[in-house]
Amino acid sequence: RSQHLVIQPSRGEGFGLVPLEAAASGACTAATYATGHTEHLHETSAVRIETGGYVPIDDGPGATAPELTVASVKDALVHAHEAWPLIAKLTRERAAGLGQAWSWERVTGDFLASLEASH
Repeated sequence: RSQHLVIQPSRGEGFGLVPLEAAASGACTAATYATGHTEHLHETSAVRIETGGYVPIDDGPGATAPELTVASVKDALVHAHEAWPLIAKLTRERAAGLGQAWSWERVTGDFLASLEASH
């Protein structure tokens, strides 16, 4: 909670627990919205780090991921700095609800209930 901004520019994050935990504790975040972060970032006041179309990545033959540039990370950091008072206020206001919505108990309970319903 004492951090000014947690930043996670990722081209291939599967879920993105770090920015979710940061936002749930009231710390502002900046992250890409093209990866697993999309599972939860729409519920936060996170600063979006823009990505481009899919381009090659060194994860294996034929692997691709969203393009991520230094300029897009810089733009997000500048925006976060300029809009800090509003982003910080919104993050603090949303933190408790986000923490409840994404608690392990709630998420695993929903998952187990969906498994039981499918059998």
